[in-house]
Amino acid sequence: MEKVSDFLNKYEKYIPILLVVVFFAVTAPGTSWGLPTRLHPHEVVKYVFAHLNQGYQFDTEQFLYPSLPKYVMLGVANVVLWFKGTNADIYLAARLTSVLLGSLMVAFSYHLTRKAGGSIFTALLAGILMITNNQMAEDSRFAHNDIYLAFFTTLVAVFLVHYVQTHRRGWLYLAFLAVGMGISSKYNGIPLVAAPMLVFLYAEWRNLRRDFLRAAETVFIGLVLTVLGYGIGTPRALLATSWYFKRMIPAFLNSNTYELSPDSVIGLVGQWGTLIEVIGLPVFILFMAAFVAAVVRLVRQTRSKETEARSSVDALLVFLIILLIVDFPLLISFLRRQRYFLPLVPFVMVLSALFVQWVYRWVEAKQFPRARALQREIVVLCVLVVGYSMLRVVSVDLLFFNDARLPASEYVANLPQDAIIEYTLYPPPIDRKYFTAEKPYPIHFFKWDEEREVLAEQGVEYNFGEAGIEKRKPQYFIIDSFTYDRLEDDFICQGHLNECEFFNRLLAGETNYELIEVFEYRLPWYLPEIAPYFLNPDIRIYQRIPGK
Repeated sequence: MEKVSDFLNKYEKYIPILLVVVFFAVTAPGTSWGLPTRLHPHEVVKYVFAHLNQGYQFDTEQFLYPSLPKYVMLGVANVVLWFKGTNADIYLAARLTSVLLGSLMVAFSYHLTRKAGGSIFTALLAGILMITNNQMAEDSRFAHNDIYLAFFTTLVAVFLVHYVQTHRRGWLYLAFLAVGMGISSKYNGIPLVAAPMLVFLYAEWRNLRRDFLRAAETVFIGLVLTVLGYGIGTPRALLATSWYFKRMIPAFLNSNTYELSPDSVIGLVGQWGTLIEVIGLPVFILFMAAFVAAVVRLVRQTRSKETEARSSVDALLVFLIILLIVDFPLLISFLRRQRYFLPLVPFVMVLSALFVQWVYRWVEAKQFPRARALQREIVVLCVLVVGYSMLRVVSVDLLFFNDARLPASEYVANLPQDAIIEYTLYPPPIDRKYFTAEKPYPIHFFKWDEEREVLAEQGVEYNFGEAGIEKRKPQYFIIDSFTYDRLEDDFICQGHLNECEFFNRLLAGETNYELIEVFEYRLPWYLPEIAPYFLNPDIRIYQRIPGK
């Protein structure tokens, strides 16, 4: 064991690089999922294509998301096009950028664990827990803005830990800048601006009265850098501030009512089940114990005069502050997608790994009669937790590689060429030039009331249910479970009665369409069940009954 420890100490500088390579190697293969067609909405990338093909302007026509990820992906797209790449290559490059960000988060987790007093083995455990997290494996393969917010949140923690341990304000200013770039990735990052301010107050509390003007100057510069960071990713916010925020703020406020229903439960009560889905039950139990232990450790050692102890406690304080701040929007929100929890994952894994070290060393310090045996059992328990987490990643991988839409696409390609086809929101890949006519089924799920007015002004027809399809009479109708499962919610059903009644009759075999094929994929019994939001819907293909 000593030889292994000496070896790791000698080559420690290569360990973060190794973790980056391992995560990239494990995750990158899934990024080709569904290409050259598009199985996933990729809301951000579609705006990049709109800009490239139609001159669409990010900051003047779309305010649901800030623009930093859009500009990053636009830059990636331009590089791909410079090398004569295709649209599929752009999607792949955008996804690989997410993998790179996820890889760097793994390295940051190792670094943060070490800065918090963790041993090399403990930091390795934190990195391995990151690599074997199913949410990291899933979201790092999507070109979403969530991975960008998670990356900058982790980067803020790195800068703040360096600040509290060195008291060099340059690190604090970098943290403010990273906060701005995080907010420019997703509005959920707005509360993150409190993190550097709270850490600054903690670090400089004794000097505030004595040098208040300098403290005020520091906070002012920090806030300016935050605005600058936001402007780097969303330039219109600086170039036309009043015009931009008059349009951004209503869009931001609308997001608070997204899919809000009478049965919605506030995150303070309802987030725990989603968090278990994100990190797995074993890690969830480990994390909850780690969180309590970290708070107790923080309280007990805050007044410690030992430099090493103070340094570790300062890092713990940063973790807890950011963890609580990042979780705050989720605590008060009624909508909790699994990917929204991604910024929490690095801090969950770091605290969990540190907790294992604390328990391991506590057992050693107490000199129990079975101390060695208990320590071995702790190691075995860690191996089991990592093993279970790895199985969850395998489940994610299998869902990527066996998405039911892939074989469904092959089946659809063999349908008659003169067929008229309609399909719901998440269809299998369809060759649009092959069929006489193919078009999306006109269903629209309203996110907020203002959408009805916008669609009415645009003259868009939608949600006519069975009456509409009987008027159009497509020969084949392809539906996905992501679409029709939403209608099982009573609140959504009441707001879309035509569609709800039609799909209930369709699934019951009571319409003029008969089911001719079903495509579905289920995980093997020995793997943990997971429910990722964008992977592997069931596909049902219907044919119009002749003569109807």
